[in-house]
Amino acid sequence: REYASGRGGRSALRKAMREYVRHGLGGAARATKRIRFTTAVGARTFSLLRGLDAVDEVEFRKILQKVLSSSDHTTGDVVSAIVEFVIRDKGGADEESARMAMAEALSDLFVEKPEIDVLAMTEDDTWLLMEMYLEKEIVRRINFDIGQSIESDAYDAEKKIERLEELESFVRSEVAIRLQQARAGKLVLSQGNVYSIMTDATFMTLKFFGGEV
Repeated sequence: REYASGRGGRSALRKAMREYVRHGLGGAARATKRIRFTTAVGARTFSLLRGLDAVDEVEFRKILQKVLSSSDHTTGDVVSAIVEFVIRDKGGADEESARMAMAEALSDLFVEKPEIDVLAMTEDDTWLLMEMYLEKEIVRRINFDIGQSIESDAYDAEKKIERLEELESFVRSEVAIRLQQARAGKLVLSQGNVYSIMTDATFMTLKFFGGEV
């Protein structure tokens, strides 16, 4: 509540994050296990976009080509096609959370880089998508806890927006750092490699937030 009320600034945010990871999630290791579905979805998306999934790649590209060949297709159509192919199961909390996070990440990526060709994405652009996706997913989970304080009626709308934007910026900057560290010196040769990198990045991010480093 100290952070949500506008007192304490970044130090209060760090404290709120530390309490969330330690007590709300049970520590970085436990939290990383709890969001294994998140990292699995990210790894599958990366593999499909980079041609590392020999089983489903052909079908995936055919679906995207069909969407892109339509003269009146929208960015939303492309986002939906990717998300629906990657996350086929519906109804579960993990599935819906990952679905929304990936849709938001793809939409943001297309806004930030409108020239991107989803059928020929570079490795760096695909990692940028993973960075956005992990940030979205982690922030969504944090909002279940400290987000309730930020959105309290006790604080004005401008302050709520300011705090939420600061939270998103803080998480993304840390995810970017940890993802770069996890990638260092590793070749991306398979979906398993991507999953390992994303799991390591998630663990290091949560470990940092939890004050375990």
